[in-house]
Amino acid sequence: MGLVVVDSHIREDILKNGISDTVVSASAGAGKTTIMIEKIKHALELEETHKTIAAITFTIKATSEIRERLRDIDINKEIMISTNDNFVEVEIIRPFLTDTLFGENMSNDFIIKYSGDIESYSEGIKKLKQENILGSYQSDLRKNFKFELAKNILLESTAARQYLESKYRMLFLDEYQDSDSEMHELFMYIKKGLNIRLFIVGDEKQAIYIWRGAYKNIFDLLSKEKFSRYTLTHNFRCHPEITNFSNFVHHLEYYNPTDKLVSNMILCKTKLKLDVCLQNLILTGELDSNKEITVLINVNRTAEKFARDLKKLGYDFIFIPRTPIDEGLLNAFLLRQLANLYFDPYFSIYDFCEALKIDNELKQIKIYEKLFRALIDKEDIDYEKVKMMCDKFVEMFEFSISEEEIAKLTETITNPAFEICFVRNESKFKVMTVFGAKGLEFDQVVAFGREYNLYDEERRNSHYVAVTRAKEKMIIINETDRYIQELAKVFVNQGLKTKDEVKKVIKVINI
Repeated sequence: MGLVVVDSHIREDILKNGISDTVVSASAGAGKTTIMIEKIKHALELEETHKTIAAITFTIKATSEIRERLRDIDINKEIMISTNDNFVEVEIIRPFLTDTLFGENMSNDFIIKYSGDIESYSEGIKKLKQENILGSYQSDLRKNFKFELAKNILLESTAARQYLESKYRMLFLDEYQDSDSEMHELFMYIKKGLNIRLFIVGDEKQAIYIWRGAYKNIFDLLSKEKFSRYTLTHNFRCHPEITNFSNFVHHLEYYNPTDKLVSNMILCKTKLKLDVCLQNLILTGELDSNKEITVLINVNRTAEKFARDLKKLGYDFIFIPRTPIDEGLLNAFLLRQLANLYFDPYFSIYDFCEALKIDNELKQIKIYEKLFRALIDKEDIDYEKVKMMCDKFVEMFEFSISEEEIAKLTETITNPAFEICFVRNESKFKVMTVFGAKGLEFDQVVAFGREYNLYDEERRNSHYVAVTRAKEKMIIINETDRYIQELAKVFVNQGLKTKDEVKKVIKVINI
């Protein structure tokens, strides 16, 4: 029997709803990029005018993936694939800044610095006018001067509005859960003021970067707007029992009741030391030591100690710390490839180009190789040297990279402790943080109930991310009463009354 996609009818409806304002909530492993690519194809087939679409996301990695996937589709129009920052800079700010009253006597040849050097919007305009610098807010990381400026340009510039209206029929916005309020306001203005359709994809449960500016309830804000709404629940990554538990706790409406007792989604109660408990899980065969085992612990120091404790028991778990460039930076994927160039002797400039999906012809390879020679040769690195390389790379591809990102890349590659995060190893056993694991998947995952709180939004979202990293088996070890009490409350609230009913959602064992 072939794979049964439980939400196939929803996917068909999304493709059939034409060029319309649409929000798709896509759970982990639900194939959100696939549905977006298919919708792009349908939208371009339906649009018979000269207008085109833009696919907009947060990172170079995501834009590279979309660009790669679209190569296999016959498209007869030029479309824009861009990061959020690059889109507003290239399509709104640079071409139309001087077309506004506040843009008089300004130049559109400004430089961008995300160094947190302005306190107010008026100060940001003053800095643009006097110093030719587009800056960022110092005291409130949750405010976004660049998107405020873009919206005000659209409000003031008839030419800017006419340009977007005449060029774009639809914008495709990926990973919308990480949007801040200024991004949201700009895109809602584009929707309502310019009549450009929006196709929004995201997963509110994966909004674990709220601390860096993502709006806390962005999907609640979307609920106030007029959209066709769909939710994709089929998880192509995880074992169905893991998906079912995740849905039961986080999205009950998508839980699929079953009469079968589960065996791959496990709550392990214990009074033992946590490392000894994990050892027993291996010895009893509950964890298969012949397969990949990844332990998620959210604090570097605690995770490192746990890896040492497991080594004392004879298990060679490698501690992979959370690096400075893992901390929710917009260009984290690019920064990681630069760190790979420095740390990994088997990661060549060809691998760098392949990862970023950029031109790898010999002439360009030599240019990149010369630019990043200091990284490739592992020269002594400092902030200024890293900044010089990044600035030149930014010029080539016309995107923005912040001073904070440059500083964190420098901090990463000058600390030998982070080398293990980038060199290749064959170890099946790892200990890492849930932040470092976001976007990854592993055969078997072990997490600890004490690290999560099902009634605190951020820690609840981290719980969702942790559970949905597991492909085959998920084990939550719990040595305290709090998590069990929270889970029991969820069970009661969701209508489970007996132990037999609970066994159809999660297997409970005692070690």
